[in-house]
Amino acid sequence: MLHAGSLHAPSSTCFHARKLSFLTAYSILYLYKLVRRPRLILDFALTLAFNHLVLATYYSAAIPTSIFFWLVLICGATISVIFAEQLCVKREMSEGLNVMAVRPEDEILDEMELGALLR
Repeated sequence: MLHAGSLHAPSSTCFHARKLSFLTAYSILYLYKLVRRPRLILDFALTLAFNHLVLATYYSAAIPTSIFFWLVLICGATISVIFAEQLCVKREMSEGLNVMAVRPEDEILDEMELGALLR
């Protein structure tokens, strides 16, 4: 015999999976735009995952015991770290290294040392 709650479980699971995949994509954008440094992405992504765990625990008044919750949380954090780091590395490689002279005398010294390489 089927219970009324069991009829809605798959659609509820799909809804939560879609919602969390959307939030993962949003966290990748957040990490890419605000953090900007590839070496800091892991810290910020895991902090976001930990905040999600704390809020879910507070909301349900218990530590989540669902395997689905932990699987989605771990996969979401992993995907966020991998893609945000790749995007940040790609941005850093495309921007290049910009070094500016501090004083006008430094520019003259650079021209004397590097010569034709600057042209």
